[in-house]
Amino acid sequence: LWQTLSDYQEDEASHIHRAPKCHASAPKGEPLSYQDGMVKAVAAAAAMRLPFLMWVWSFASCWRGNADLQLFCTKYAALLNQTAVRYIFSREKPSLNVLNTHLGISGKCDRPEGRNHQLEVDIARHLLRVALPSDSNHTADFVLVNHCFGYVITRNFLKCAALNASELSILGVLDHKDCSQFTFASAKKFIEAWAGEVRSLGPRVLAVLTFEMGRLASPAFQRLAHVISYTGPSNWLRENMRESRNWQEHVDFGCGQGRQSRASGTHSFEYPSTWANDDVQVTPPSPYNYLTDWMVAEGRDLLFAFIGSPTSCLRRLLSEAWRDSPFPDVRVGSQRSLKPGETYSNILQRSKYCLVPDGHVPWSYRFLDVIHHGCVPVIISDSWHPPFHRLLKWASGDVPLVFVHPRDIHGLRNILLSRAMQDWEMMQPLTRIMAAALDPRSGLYYEMIVAELMLAKKAKEEASLQQTQRQHFERKFARGVARWTVAPAAPPPPPGASSPV
Repeated sequence: LWQTLSDYQEDEASHIHRAPKCHASAPKGEPLSYQDGMVKAVAAAAAMRLPFLMWVWSFASCWRGNADLQLFCTKYAALLNQTAVRYIFSREKPSLNVLNTHLGISGKCDRPEGRNHQLEVDIARHLLRVALPSDSNHTADFVLVNHCFGYVITRNFLKCAALNASELSILGVLDHKDCSQFTFASAKKFIEAWAGEVRSLGPRVLAVLTFEMGRLASPAFQRLAHVISYTGPSNWLRENMRESRNWQEHVDFGCGQGRQSRASGTHSFEYPSTWANDDVQVTPPSPYNYLTDWMVAEGRDLLFAFIGSPTSCLRRLLSEAWRDSPFPDVRVGSQRSLKPGETYSNILQRSKYCLVPDGHVPWSYRFLDVIHHGCVPVIISDSWHPPFHRLLKWASGDVPLVFVHPRDIHGLRNILLSRAMQDWEMMQPLTRIMAAALDPRSGLYYEMIVAELMLAKKAKEEASLQQTQRQHFERKFARGVARWTVAPAAPPPPPGASSPV
């Protein structure tokens, strides 16, 4: 990551362009500790015979807890919100206490066989590298409560899916389609008990939810104070795409009105905004890696592509509109539509734009997949919520991203062709640094989580302070009005009335 940031320095002859790596050389995709990164950086600087000041700079960059985030901000300040920039350079860190609960099934949280729920297991040790450790639930800014419900439920689901019909009948499951409901039901009492224990710790509680539906996976999750998840409220596009009437008027594009229900993809989604001020939305992991899969702009012969199954109403509409397209620069289809020698990864590397429609839920693993390949993502959704929305200016046009309302899928080619080629040529190189920043294998990813938590905390404190000041002013104003109000004079006595003694 450190080298990737440096590769885009404007001065090709500068010492910074040859700066050593801090995180990119970590084995097995794990971020290095800052102490290890410091040693490697100084050793690399010495081997490259860089000036002494460069040694010191390398030392400080890897030792400092928010080194990657400051470097990212220095080079790409246009991508970040100004409030985020001010926080990043304030060097303020939150304090974090990590709490293991018996009800969190912590004893069964061995290393998952897969990546979808890896964040549940790894979050504590990564956040402690960039936050200040605390041993008190009362003084810490956040209390991270460990659990691995997502991993355990997924593991039990896979076991259920591997059973035969007679074994399923013993469990009371009719067929394999009911395995998901069965595994959630079996974990329900543990989740509810755990959530009750967690809520008793107060408003500083922080939990990671790797379920596709986030808080909506269980009513117990909706009462947690702070959550890190892949799913966010559905109102972000309506609030940030004000120039488009489609998002403002809740246009029905053929999939019915949004609803809050178990994710099926048969309807558009409407996720509530009740937790918008306290949660952090992050990107899920991807099996791809920008270090090996990212390709430059030259040689991309496809205008846009989508390779995936029609698992939702929106994806079915997209497939019906473009799977038989007569245009040679359009590829839409399933994995079965690939020609001999073609792969999903190869199509992404050949495409200028890659479509990211809603699937089972209003976020997709595909988003990180496409930017790992250097393809500019096209978000097709009416309820998508971006990751790290407090840090990055997703709606500004500076971030490599294009938004298209689902109602406009039939005009996709004309919409993309109408965009200036210079815009795409400016966005495409930025996909590399965005892939590095949004990948959970990157140290910057966890620095961004901590920054998001602090920005959310500060925004809440400022709102509370403003409310308190407003109430104080209203009370003071009311007392002042009462003090200076003059009572009306008594009317004069009527003629002939005796005057009072």
